[in-house]
Amino acid sequence: MSLCIDVQSEVGKGTDFVILLPTIDRKLQSVKSNETVIKKGKEQILYINDEPALGDIGKKYLENLGYHVTTVTDPLNALEIFRKDANQFDLVISTYSGGR
Repeated sequence: MSLCIDVQSEVGKGTDFVILLPTIDRKLQSVKSNETVIKKGKEQILYINDEPALGDIGKKYLENLGYHVTTVTDPLNALEIFRKDANQFDLVISTYSGGR
């Protein structure tokens, strides 16, 4: 299977992305059962979620992984922040439901 990206967009409702990644046929190295290996990030993320509690959870989770996170609940405010300096962010994550 090759990489597949499907984009569905509807005015007033938003855009959905479905990304299918190919599997690899090689065996992964085993990790001891009492050992967890997590690579830490260092990038800057703009995280948009219209539910403040979920935004806080996402921010804490991402910061525990080493990322620097700016959390925004209002998509228009997020757009303003992004437009001021888009280069400050390495990734934008939006889980804004738009009232759906």
